[in-house]
Amino acid sequence: MKCYIDTMVAYVEVTTTPVLNNNHAHWKFSKRKNKVDNHFFVRYRKVTCRYYPNRYGAGQIWLTFSIPKLLRGNNLYPITGHNIDNALYTLVNDILSEIFDITTLPPYDLSVWQVSRLDLFILHRIQPKLRKWYLEAYENLSLGAYVPCKYKNTFYLNSILKKHKGAGTVVRIYPKLQEIHETSAEQIPVDVNKDFEYYMMLNDELHDYIRLEFQFRRQTLRYFFHNAKSVTVADVMQEQFQVERINRMIVRLGLHRKIISRQNMKTQLDKIFVKKPTRQRAGQYITLVNTRGVYPQTIKQHFAEGQIKYIRDKLHGCGLHTVVSEFEDLEPVQLLK
Repeated sequence: MKCYIDTMVAYVEVTTTPVLNNNHAHWKFSKRKNKVDNHFFVRYRKVTCRYYPNRYGAGQIWLTFSIPKLLRGNNLYPITGHNIDNALYTLVNDILSEIFDITTLPPYDLSVWQVSRLDLFILHRIQPKLRKWYLEAYENLSLGAYVPCKYKNTFYLNSILKKHKGAGTVVRIYPKLQEIHETSAEQIPVDVNKDFEYYMMLNDELHDYIRLEFQFRRQTLRYFFHNAKSVTVADVMQEQFQVERINRMIVRLGLHRKIISRQNMKTQLDKIFVKKPTRQRAGQYITLVNTRGVYPQTIKQHFAEGQIKYIRDKLHGCGLHTVVSEFEDLEPVQLLK
């Protein structure tokens, strides 16, 4: 079994008032403008727990955690192994028994907790010298009708126009090794450094990784499960579900297609479009798509829907992306099996 989940936020309603245990960690209180959002919180053993005494008529316990960090100590790679779900359930139950008085909690099973947020991720292996070209090309990707925004070395693509925590789907793209190097030594766990040291010893040629993260919120998760009233931890722990969602996002962004250089694109356009006027229009379209700050809505002002579809279909039929790289051809992201 392979688990591609990084961060998960899950919650459960409680009908009785649990007693908070301060023997292992110190609970704090957060007072909010809206009284229903008042809550106690604690971070313990890589899990953030929030307890809402009265949220919309019931008490709620919320957990935020990274599965690979909990089970392995870092989130560099997806978790591989047998009975990952059972190992997770056992570990989280142990943590809950240490931050609550277990006798005051009703019988609980993490597998039936509802999921509010789910982050899936994969790593795309690249050559370090091509990192700049990958990131510049990915900056021109779009998700639906919106282009990405950039924060530090990370590109965000959202299912709404502005970067907002309420977006139903968020895509994050960034170089993983660069993130590690830019983190101060005090913040890097020892096991992370050991992982990379071991990795570098095994490889004659050092490679870099582009990390692709797909974050789905509650309303999007419900849609995936045919508008189910709730989506449980057991639902999202299915490897088949994770692979399907990741592959669909890769295809939606066109990352399964090769991104070629501008010069090679000119050569391909000469081969694909026989008529000169069509070839010129295709070239103009490619230029607009790869111009920073040009929104898809702007492109539609210059091209009819039929023209865009024809150009895209012809390129996609040849396994090519509409996004181009400045100088180097870039390998596609492999779909999971």
